[in-house]
Amino acid sequence: MKWYDEPLDIQIKRPKPLPQMVDSRDTDKIEAAMQNRKTHKKLAQRDMLLVETARLKGLRRAELSALKVGDIDFDNQLLVVRMGKGQKDRSIPLVPSPSCKLEAFCRGKSPEASVFGLKLVSISDKIREWAQKAGCPHVHAHSLRHQFATTLARKGVGARAIQSLLGHADMGTSQQYIDLVASEPQGSCQHPRDTTTAPTEASRRPPHGLGAAGVPKPR
Repeated sequence: MKWYDEPLDIQIKRPKPLPQMVDSRDTDKIEAAMQNRKTHKKLAQRDMLLVETARLKGLRRAELSALKVGDIDFDNQLLVVRMGKGQKDRSIPLVPSPSCKLEAFCRGKSPEASVFGLKLVSISDKIREWAQKAGCPHVHAHSLRHQFATTLARKGVGARAIQSLLGHADMGTSQQYIDLVASEPQGSCQHPRDTTTAPTEASRRPPHGLGAAGVPKPR
């Protein structure tokens, strides 16, 4: 950049575009396509649970792939994301619908077993495949994370709580969802099946095995 032909040592940071708006009707179509599958019902049920967990918990693809049975605390209704982006753990409150399905799906499995048994690339491919079958080719794995964050913002959840639940490194990323909701036309409403919950006191506690500062507790 120059000022009167003199170079200026100034860098202007480009504003980030607002996140993609996700229509809840699209995820309804994807789940309907899964329910209507005639063969390999067990695989379809797993894929439905994968989509529901991503939509209601906001996990990244890598976090869904790395999720283990022992990371879900059904007694305290918490899902712990181990070593998320930035190598940080975070806990997310469960809600009844996915909690009951997850508990049934995980029953009999070792705590070290993978919940979904899918690699990161396979998760992307699965969601893309189902989205195309449902006539929503624009929906991808990260769209479900966007939907979770947008729903929280519609419920009036603040940027810091959104940052905590989604594991954003920069609170500015969380603020974008609040800005996105603020730009929506008046009269936009919450999807009737949306059961995303605001953070509870339990979800703000350090994950099991960590102290208040995130330091492992002495054994």
